[in-house]
Amino acid sequence: MIRCFRCNKEISKVEDIGRIVRKAHYESHDFCLCSDCVDYFDKAAEDDLIEWYRLINAKKCQKEEQLLWRELAQRDSLTKIYNSAACRDLINKFLEELENYGAFSDEGIMPGCHSKYDDYDIGVKPQYYEWLQEVGYCITLLRGMYDMTLEKFAEDVNISEDIVERIENGINEDEELMNVIKKYFYNKIKIESNNRRLPF
Repeated sequence: MIRCFRCNKEISKVEDIGRIVRKAHYESHDFCLCSDCVDYFDKAAEDDLIEWYRLINAKKCQKEEQLLWRELAQRDSLTKIYNSAACRDLINKFLEELENYGAFSDEGIMPGCHSKYDDYDIGVKPQYYEWLQEVGYCITLLRGMYDMTLEKFAEDVNISEDIVERIENGINEDEELMNVIKKYFYNKIKIESNNRRLPF
């Protein structure tokens, strides 16, 4: 089954494929965008987003490989049952998720109440602002893949924390700073990949 990298919509017909992006790195995979996503942004915005998607794809593939090795380390080689340390980690993670949903609060499970989840909707904006938000989302996603706090990330890229937050929220239009951040992630992935050149 093929899915659009951007919107995750299932692509069942060849004519629904808007663009195939060939893998740009030996550890990554090819991916595609549906015709709706390709038609949504103009060519320049789409080309810029492809660069962000390639960074996410490369990091995602690295994480998948790390997860595979971690998964193998958590299970008994003969029975494939989780070992005791892995069981404790899974239980703690499950309890933390319940707590995030408010299961242990006196109000019960309610969005936004004792929870990191809320129902805030940003509404519809013009295409340029959609592009800014998409880039901001890519940056937030990459930062999350590296388990970096906003404070640590801002320090690493030498940009103030409030400006980084504005970029991630899609309300800062400084494309030069976005390119600084893109280069930062490109270099991090390049270093992690044993200094092999990423051809994009």
